[in-house]
Amino acid sequence: MKIYKLVWRFDKEEYVIGTNIANACNEAGIGNGALIALDYWEEVNELPDQLKRFEIVIDDKSDPDIIHNPNFIEQLKSSGFQKGAVTEINLANRKFCFEYVGNSPTGYQYRKVI
Repeated sequence: MKIYKLVWRFDKEEYVIGTNIANACNEAGIGNGALIALDYWEEVNELPDQLKRFEIVIDDKSDPDIIHNPNFIEQLKSSGFQKGAVTEINLANRKFCFEYVGNSPTGYQYRKVI
């Protein structure tokens, strides 16, 4: 997957992800009619930190799963981003452990520890 920065007229920026620019815009729901307001686009190496996702890596061959739970995300953020650091999250009498494995172009990656 590639990451594209769209710069719209009036300096609004947006990032889209896809196999190519057409696919990325399509996946983001941006149609041909909207493109008239586009000033320019460029391929970038990674998302800005504030837009990065929290991802769970299962293996090297599949795309990572995205963590959506805001409680999980807040606890992961508070533990910092040191490779190998394990964060324990308790939720509804269940314990989840995640090890920080590093950054990807789209997010902060964790591996579930059993």
